[in-house]
Amino acid sequence: MKKQLNIGFAESLISRENPYLQYDELEKIILQNKALDLICFPELYLISDSKSKYINENILNDIFDRIDYLSNTYNIAISYGSILPENDKLFIAQIVSIPNKSRIVYKKTHLGKNELSTFSVGDQLFTFEYKSFTLGIQLCIETHIPELTTIQRLKGANIIIAPFNTPLSASKRIDLWKKYIPTRSYDNQCFFLCNNFYGGQLITSPSGKILFESCKSTTQSFTIEYQTLNSKTDFLKYRRPELYNNLL
Repeated sequence: MKKQLNIGFAESLISRENPYLQYDELEKIILQNKALDLICFPELYLISDSKSKYINENILNDIFDRIDYLSNTYNIAISYGSILPENDKLFIAQIVSIPNKSRIVYKKTHLGKNELSTFSVGDQLFTFEYKSFTLGIQLCIETHIPELTTIQRLKGANIIIAPFNTPLSASKRIDLWKKYIPTRSYDNQCFFLCNNFYGGQLITSPSGKILFESCKSTTQSFTIEYQTLNSKTDFLKYRRPELYNNLL
């Protein structure tokens, strides 16, 4: 039985430090794309300046609630990045508002060297359900760590949302994705949905094919279809974790 999901990407940047301005842009994009099932905004989309005066739990929760309202009203899941203050620490978080469900909050578990001086690491890997799909999240550098995709696939993920925040041109970012994202998809039999703060979108299929790529900064959309895996191509069933653990 085929499953289908209408995906959108958007990355309009109005302000790095004022999440209210970014929210206004997000709302405008949602209103223009109400037919989508899921729209993906990049890593740190809502606020990316760690010194911003708006990094305050009350302010950000107010904006998160507004995005939840949009999600519920228009029946669309909204994935977006933000700095997240919590217990005197700052996290890089990806948040997903799901219609009429509790929002998903993923705190980046692997940080780049330039992030370590400012942000704390999250300590939870998980998957979540939406419209008959199981989704996982990886942020930027995390896509380079093969174990993350394997773990999420073993947890049932058939889609990985992969938002980035790297200062590369869209074309360079896509060229780098093409070096390894199709392999991640193929070996783990899952879709990857990649988009970058500075431009560039890519979707790869469970067979490792590039389904969609774009350098355009306007909102882009694509429909993915998923069919139950053929057991002959489910490579994870051949794993021998007891062997690997003995070698560590």
